[in-house]
Amino acid sequence: MAAASVAAILCGMTSLSTHAQAQSSTKRLVIGYSTYTVANPAFAGIIMGMKTESKKFGYRFIMANSNNSPSQQISDVESLMSEGANYIVITPYDGTAVAPAVAAATAHHVPVIALADHIVTPVTATYSMDHAEGGKLAAEQVVTFLTKKYGAPKGNVVDLEGIAGTVAAALREKGFADTLAKYPDIKIVARADGGFNTDQANQVMTAILQAHAKIDAVYGANDAETFGAIAAIKAAGRFAPVGQPGHIYAIGVDGSEPAIVGIRNGSQDATVSQEFIKMGIEMTDNIHAKEAGTISTIPSVVWPLMVIDTANIDSPEVKAYGIWADQVKQ
Repeated sequence: MAAASVAAILCGMTSLSTHAQAQSSTKRLVIGYSTYTVANPAFAGIIMGMKTESKKFGYRFIMANSNNSPSQQISDVESLMSEGANYIVITPYDGTAVAPAVAAATAHHVPVIALADHIVTPVTATYSMDHAEGGKLAAEQVVTFLTKKYGAPKGNVVDLEGIAGTVAAALREKGFADTLAKYPDIKIVARADGGFNTDQANQVMTAILQAHAKIDAVYGANDAETFGAIAAIKAAGRFAPVGQPGHIYAIGVDGSEPAIVGIRNGSQDATVSQEFIKMGIEMTDNIHAKEAGTISTIPSVVWPLMVIDTANIDSPEVKAYGIWADQVKQ
């Protein structure tokens, strides 16, 4: 479903080489986007937001996917610049390794914007959630569940981390682990790299379930991981719906489609959501404002978060915040 959503958004987008062949003599502003994957459901929202506003303003939107390769991402940025990108937007696989690409763009006076994650070297602007806060919010939800279940904050938790080397994974883990560390009776019985990927999280969770007879909650560093963990719980015969005896609490981050579907059908408890479509739109709007001269610099934005769960998913507050996964499906 996630791959199909991204594929639908990319439908009609030609390759970089085709863009070069079709470039008209009338120069248009070009936004070049470098990502490391389109398998993560979040990127469907990011791409939709940027494409929508680029079309609105008559900009060309081109992109490249490095398929989880830091070296390929550097090459992709160079290719985007060769295609005439006036702005480079990067969601980095590795916020440190991508530094040479940023340096190359800067040397050619091409502004670089980090989107949905941080780049260690200085960039023009960053549009991202506070990843540590996201992990903290998820941990607080786990604490609330365990306190309600046992009358005190105690229990066994599985912690599925994101891709090693990404700033997002490191900060989400810090926020989650530091918060749970305040409660000595809550034990992280297993910690594993879920790779921000459903299949990888499913595999590691399957092994964890075999090794641990008592698990009260599982945290995925993104919703793709949580979805994979829930599938493993079901396959192991240890699934109970939200609110039922024996239920293993499940929470993720991002607010992607698997999470929203899971919250609605009672298989996932909550997600810490960020609004990827609006993030892509606002970033592109600010590029336009800079080009129009209405702002002098493109601002950085720390994107607000919202915990969406089974109790509030239909509330006016969540409706006002937005469920970006529902828009991607349309």
